[in-house]
This record gives sequence, structure tokens and C-alpha cells, in this order.
Amino acid sequence: MTYRDPTAARPPLTPLYLRSSIATIDAMAGPFIVPYLEPAKVQGALKYAPQAAGEQPLAVVDDSITGSAKSGMLVTDRAVYFSEGRLRVPLEVIVEPPSFPRGVGEKGQLRTAMGTVPFDSTLDEVRRAMCNTLRAIAFFNRGGYRLRYGNAPFAGPVGEIATRVLSHPKLPVVPSVPLRAVHAASNVAAGWLDYDDGEELLAFLDETGGENGDRFVALTDRRVLARIDDHPVTVPYHSLLGATFKSGMLTHTLALQSSFGAQKLETIAPAAAAKIVVDFLQELTRLPPEHRRSLPAIAPGAEDPSGAAAAMQLISWPDLRAATLLELVHQSVAVGAMPAESGKDMVARVLRMQRTLRGGHGSTQGWSRTPLSAGDFELLLSTVFGPPVRQSMVDARTGLLEYDLRRAGSAAGTIASNVIGITLLAVVGVGWISSGSGSSQTVRVRIMEAPGGAGFLLADAQDNPLAKDSAKIAGGLLESLAVLSAGVLARRVLLGWNVSPQALVSEPVASLDARARALVSHIDLAPFLDA
Repeated sequence: MTYRDPTAARPPLTPLYLRSSIATIDAMAGPFIVPYLEPAKVQGALKYAPQAAGEQPLAVVDDSITGSAKSGMLVTDRAVYFSEGRLRVPLEVIVEPPSFPRGVGEKGQLRTAMGTVPFDSTLDEVRRAMCNTLRAIAFFNRGGYRLRYGNAPFAGPVGEIATRVLSHPKLPVVPSVPLRAVHAASNVAAGWLDYDDGEELLAFLDETGGENGDRFVALTDRRVLARIDDHPVTVPYHSLLGATFKSGMLTHTLALQSSFGAQKLETIAPAAAAKIVVDFLQELTRLPPEHRRSLPAIAPGAEDPSGAAAAMQLISWPDLRAATLLELVHQSVAVGAMPAESGKDMVARVLRMQRTLRGGHGSTQGWSRTPLSAGDFELLLSTVFGPPVRQSMVDARTGLLEYDLRRAGSAAGTIASNVIGITLLAVVGVGWISSGSGSSQTVRVRIMEAPGGAGFLLADAQDNPLAKDSAKIAGGLLESLAVLSAGVLARRVLLGWNVSPQALVSEPVASLDARARALVSHIDLAPFLDA
């Protein structure tokens, strides 16, 4: 068995755990976590936490105006320090997730054995970073994430090279890639990541300069994907023969030689970051071609019939929501509350959800994929946008739904009146309703049932990929759908397939929480509701 006994001695809190378990890492507010924690921010935090000088710093949430981190929150290997009240809270007393008794936009509270500790910020993203960090620590202390990490955050020989080489502040690496840009890239790319085959995103360079994501250079665990000036480039690592770097005044050139020919990529990334990409590709050429991809999955054993425990060990940078669902599936199968075959299906969907949260919606034969069934995904769309203005069947397997974002805008109050709508507005913001013009206000979605999740195509009124002319809208919508889909999948794990989609989303949160805690006592469903 890969799970440890929650009553056993707790291993030390690590930066690897924090980075992988925190649902959202904001580029400006953080949390900034080792090894991406700058010494200057640690020195700034020590102004309000001088007693932490002898401890190992793990993370900082910066609530200062200047970026000095002289206010906010500091996490060390022994305690959490708050600038408000200059409080020190030992890690071991944090066992309850934080709460917001007066509403999400108000001051938060952390209940501990030492009493209630308040935390707050004038910025929602800072407050969210604090909340996510404290929630991850509480989950850890209550026995969560009972898996053994490998020696590297990415699996296999390619992952080992990525962990060693891909390290630069201007080279976004999972889980710190710009997610909205990544989701836009997944919509406009000719073929995004193949999650059916276990492909994973490693790093992503947004070539738009504004997180639009419709021009990019991406590194996966098995190929280079790029789209520069509407010119798509795909270079499988097994075909790679060499890579060179040439610096220029405004752009830099990455020249890739492969058995399929030569490719040149112009990048606006800083020269040092672009050079590291070439160094990574050059290192790959030293591996035998058949080793230039991730390792195969571990087959489920007799004590792990669903494969949930094996999946926990293989996930790179496991998201807190994925870890939670895998524990629930594992325990449900163990006590007979879920058939083993249903457990295997749920594990496959959770793995797709995990990769979607980290690297955008993967694709199969040109179709984007969601871990939800076609019925659940269609209900999610209607919950977010309201009823479609048009609905038809393209063929016996494929439905076509058309939504008018202007109608959604006029019904903003309705959208914000339910949990899914609140999460949508929190993730995307109200701007997606009014940004763009003309065809960008119309979203067409084709949906087709598929094994382990439905396939869908997101397009404008002319059936062009939405990100082609409306990258920010596409990225925001896809990012929000990924977050919301995790919550719908959690309900399906807890309630099973015998419940209709309508009954699924109407189940009270208190009932879901009771079901979850009856299976795994330390489970916290809050990340599915307000991540």
C-alpha cells in the first residue's frame, strides 16, 4: 500500500508539498515558495518575524505595496508568522482549514489550539494566497496527501532533466505556468496534450506578452509545441537531433534540428530563459530516443484495485483537489461503497482533471477533453451561461450548443446567485462578459461523449477556435470550466452515476461534506467550492 497511517509520525512540511497542493499561485501575490522564494522577500518578512531567523523559510505571501514582503505571511519549517499582530503560530496547531464567517471578501479566521487568528488583505488575490497556504498546511496535519514523493517533481528521465535544467525566474514551469494563457493555447493549438497517453506539460513561454496565449512555446514530457505567427510547430523529442541558440536585439532564435527537418522559433523571452530551453533540448539528445518520454503507468495491485494509490505516486505536482478525490475513490472501493470498475473509471477522470488543472484541456483527435460526462458538462455550461440560444444535433453522437455572452452579462445577478456562478466570476471576473465584440460574444460548443470524459470544441460564431480572435475570453472560459469541472466531478465521486445531472448539482454542500468525512475524516471539500 502506498498510503501511510495518518496516526504515524508526520514527516516534515516541505516546499514540494506546498507547491503541489496549493490550488492557485498568483504571479504577484504568491505564495512564493522555495526554490522560487527570493532572499529579499525572506529578509522583508523577517522584519515582522525576527524570531524566525533560525528557521528554514518555506513560503512567503507578500502583502506589501512595493513588493518588499514587509507585510503578509511567512511559513517556515516550524511556524506560520503573520504581520498583522506580529503573531507566531506553530505548524502543528493548524488542523482546521481557514474560514470566512462574514463572507469571502471579508477578513478570514484560522481556528487553532492557541485560539482564533485573523488574517486579511485589501487585495483578494493576497487573501486567497494566504487561505490556500493555510488550507494546505491544515490538510497536511490532518493526515492528507498520504503518498511518498519521488526524488523529482517530474517523472522519468525527461522529468529528471527538466527538474535539473529548467530553472529560471522568467521560465514558467508547472505548477507556476500562466494558466489562462495555457488554456487559450489549448484552444488554438492544432493538437494540444494527449492526456489519454499520459502526456504532461513541463514549461510554457507565452509569446504574447499579455498572457493571451495564442502564440507560445511549450515543452511537454515528450515534445516541443509552438505557435509563432500562426505557424504551428511540433517536434517530438524522439526525433530531436540538436538545438542551437542565437541572441538578437528584440527576439532570440531557437533552431531545432530533427529527423523531420529543421525548425526555427523566434521568442521574446529573456535571453537567459530562452538559452535554458535550448540547454534542456540539448540534454535530451544525450538520451536514447526511446527514453525521451515519461514512464509508463503502474498497474493496479490486489490491494489497490482502482489504481488510486498508484496514481497518487505517479502524478507530477498533484493538485489538492486531485489528491482529495483519489483518497475518496480509494477508500470508497476499499469499504465496498464503489465497485472496483467504477473506481478505475473515476481514477482515469481524476487524472484527466489533474492534468487539465495544470496544463489546460488536453485533446484527442482534435477534440478538447473534459473529465465530465457529456450530460454533466452540458449542465455545467447551462449553469454558467444560462440556457443556450440554439441547440441542435450535428450527427448521432455530437450536439451543438450556442450561447450569447451578452445574455449572460444581462443575467449577471443570476450567475452570481449560485456556487458555480460565484466561482466563475471569481476566476474569470466580470470583464469576460463585456470584453471583445461581434462574433466573440457568441460561443459555440460541440459536445461528444467519449471514454473517461466528453470531447468538446469551443468556437466563435464562424466556427473558428475562440482563441484565434478572442484569446483572453477563451482562456478565461476554459480556465473557469476546468475549476468548475473539478467540483462537479467531486459530486459525482460522492454520489455515483445513478444521480441525474440536475440532482447532482443541487445536492447541499453539508450533505456532500458529511459523505466525504464518513469515508475519510480529514477530507476538506472547500478547495472545490472557492479555489
